[in-house]
Amino acid sequence: MKYLYDEITAQIWPAFRKLRGQFSAHRGYSENEKRNALLNELKAAGLAVSKEVPVVHTENGKRIGYGRMDLVLECRVVVEVKDKPALTQADIDQLDLYLINSGLPVGVLLNFGAAEANLQNPDDLKKVFIRRYKRENDPTLKA
Repeated sequence: MKYLYDEITAQIWPAFRKLRGQFSAHRGYSENEKRNALLNELKAAGLAVSKEVPVVHTENGKRIGYGRMDLVLECRVVVEVKDKPALTQADIDQLDLYLINSGLPVGVLLNFGAAEANLQNPDDLKKVFIRRYKRENDPTLKA
């Protein structure tokens, strides 16, 4: 195992690539529809998938609001789905906040946009896929 929950995250990439190819041939689907298609693919792969999972945001120990994580796989991995030309720092910050406030250690950002991105090019890959890890939430490191 190279990464924590690699057995889960390894199933995301094939589902994403399959759908990305299908959506590039048939434009017009919304981000929500793409997320739902990904949910269906991941469930078909045998994963337990929850959709729009609420998470409470806190600051200094006090509740300040809430968000909704697009997908949570096996109650362990957060998946946020986007459909834009490239992932931004704000997208990464959103995922990091979900990890911090949910207590989950692993998150993945997937971007169905960036149709011109060459998935073999590491710089282009960053436009469509980012994996995040919060060491402080890793249950294998807790005593």
